Amino acid sequence: MGEQEVRVEVKVEGLGRGAVEETWWVIGHLVNMEEHLFESGLLDQAALVRDVRRGFVEEWGRALGLDGELLRRDWCVYKHALALMVHLQEVGCGEAAFKAPELALRAHEVFEVVKSFVHDLVEYHRRGGGGE
Repeated sequence: MGEQEVRVEVKVEGLGRGAVEETWWVIGHLVNMEEHLFESGLLDQAALVRDVRRGFVEEWGRALGLDGELLRRDWCVYKHALALMVHLQEVGCGEAAFKAPELALRAHEVFEVVKSFVHDLVEYHRRGGGGE
């Protein structure tokens, strides 16, 4: 299966590619929020956000038809990739876009690579880990 074909397949009946990608932002922001609360010593709030995030990820996995065992096994890969996408977007659209445009451009390029990787990972999990 070619790279372009994989990207097109990340759809759920009634939920288009854009909406699926929006769910990635939700997860990435929940991960970042949880980390910031924990680092700030707000452990009760971090635990609450963690519970919300876990519930959302569980429903997200079901909605996308992901293999639950693989999702649990590879959760940290998703967590880091989706949080990285949030940070890359902030670099590409924030202060760096004006003060260091080359850095912002590079952040956008890396963002596209990570986004493509997440598409591939979702498809891998939708197939139950098979059909490389």
